[in-house]
Amino acid sequence: MPAKILIFDDEPSIRALTKLMLERNGYRVAGADCASTMFEILAEAHEQGEAFCVAILDLSMPDGQGGVEVLPELRKLYPELKTFVSSGYSSSPEMMDPRAHGFDGAITKPFHMQDLLRTISQICLPE
Repeated sequence: MPAKILIFDDEPSIRALTKLMLERNGYRVAGADCASTMFEILAEAHEQGEAFCVAILDLSMPDGQGGVEVLPELRKLYPELKTFVSSGYSSSPEMMDPRAHGFDGAITKPFHMQDLLRTISQICLPE
């Protein structure tokens, strides 16, 4: 069964384009524009025994519940979930050193399809 990816971003165009890129490469993808929706999607998948492999988390969200704010709860509820912080601000501390901030990695916007696919395949399909 293809790996599942969750895209947590407030921009509909980013969610749609990333979803399209990933689905064309065999991944199953869901998108969420707020923390409550993201946690609902994750809980439903977990209950169905179809956990997500990776969550790509936007660093900052308009409601203040961006990647940094949701990460502690994600780690508590889904410790196996790999998390990537995502932002167009590559100089932010979280993007420069994601592991020091609790993330498994960082993906800079705009995404380059090959970089995104390589990053995800390394995590979801380890050798």
